[in-house]
Amino acid sequence: MQMYESLTETTNEFGYAFDVNNPAAMTFTPETTHIIQRVKLYLSRYDDGDGTDGTISLKITTTSGLNPVNSNVLTGGSIAVFDIANAENVYSWKTFDLSPSVKLTAGTTYAIVLYSDIYTTWGTPDVKWTIWRRADFANYYDDGWTRGGVGIWPDTTWPEGSFQDVLFSEWGISVVNEGVWPPARGEVSVEGVYDPDTSWDGSDWATDPDMLLRWGGYTTQIIAVGHNKVFFSGV
Repeated sequence: MQMYESLTETTNEFGYAFDVNNPAAMTFTPETTHIIQRVKLYLSRYDDGDGTDGTISLKITTTSGLNPVNSNVLTGGSIAVFDIANAENVYSWKTFDLSPSVKLTAGTTYAIVLYSDIYTTWGTPDVKWTIWRRADFANYYDDGWTRGGVGIWPDTTWPEGSFQDVLFSEWGISVVNEGVWPPARGEVSVEGVYDPDTSWDGSDWATDPDMLLRWGGYTTQIIAVGHNKVFFSGV
C-alpha cells in the first residue's frame, strides 16, 4: 500500500470542528489512477465531562462542482471517538480503513466527508468537540476545496464558501496491466471483466471465506468490485 494524494504539514494551531449537525468535506483529485483502501486524518478531541462514546464516520463521494454528492457514496470507514486521545489541542493521525476498495480515476475530483454522531458543546460544564486540523493559507492542496456542511448526513447541504484546507492522506494500491486476465502471480490490482460466458464457464471456479477465486489453475484474490467489473490480485 502506498500514499497517493496528501496534505500533511502545517504550523496552524487551529482546526475545523465537525459533528452530527456539521459535517466537513475536503475534495481531492488523484494524479494517478489507483484503488483507494485507506484514509488518514489529523484529528483531535476534548471532553471535560465523563467522556464521549460515539463514532466518527468518513465517506468518499463523487463531486458536483465544488461539493460532495451525498447520494453517491463510493466507500467509507469509521473509528470510535475514544480512539482519539482526550487532550485539548493535541492532534494525531487516525486511520480509516475503507470498505469496499474502489478504483479512483486520475483527473476526477472526489470528496472526503467527515462527521460524527456527537454534538459539539462549547460552554461549561460539559465542553466537547472533535477537530480536523487546518493547514496554513500558504500551504494548501492545489487540486481541492474544503466545505463546511449543515445538517445531519446524508441530508447535509453545502453552503458556498470555503475554509482553509485540512490535513489528509489517502492510500491504496496501483492498477497494473489493466484489462489483462488472468493476472500473473505477484501482480496487484489487475482488472478483469466479469463475464461468465467468456472468462470462465462457471464449473471451474469457487470462492472461499478469504475471497480467493480459483479458476483454470490460477489463484487470485478479489480486492474490489465495480460496475460490471471485478478487480483481482494475483497471489
